[in-house]
Amino acid sequence: MIRESLLEENIDLSSIYLIPVPDILMNNVWVSHVRSFSPNFDIVFARNPLVIRLFKEAGFEILIPPPYDREKYNSTLIRRLIIENSDEWKKLVPQKVAEYILKIRGDERLKAIAGIY
Repeated sequence: MIRESLLEENIDLSSIYLIPVPDILMNNVWVSHVRSFSPNFDIVFARNPLVIRLFKEAGFEILIPPPYDREKYNSTLIRRLIIENSDEWKKLVPQKVAEYILKIRGDERLKAIAGIY
C-alpha cells in the first residue's frame, strides 16, 4: 500500500527502500536490529519520542516530519468507518490504499473480525 501511494504521488522510488522491520521489544538492541534489515543510512525520520531517543543516542541525524491531525487520520477510526459501511474512510486514506483494501477484501475481513457478517 505504501509503495502504491508513493507512486500515485509521482515520487521517485529509485533510492527509497520500504523495509518491514518486526518489533523485538528490546530497546537496547533496537537500533542494531533496524540496521540489520537496512542498507546504510545516516538520517532517521521519526516522530516517536522513543525512536528519536534511541537513534539520537546511536549518533544518527533525526528529522522530525511535521505533525498531522491524529484525531482525523486515526487507524482505529478508519477501521470503525469501514466496519460501519461508511464511505468516509476512503477520504482519509490515499486512493491507492482504498483500492488495495477493497481488492484484498479487507473491508469484509474487518467485519468478520468484528462479528458482523
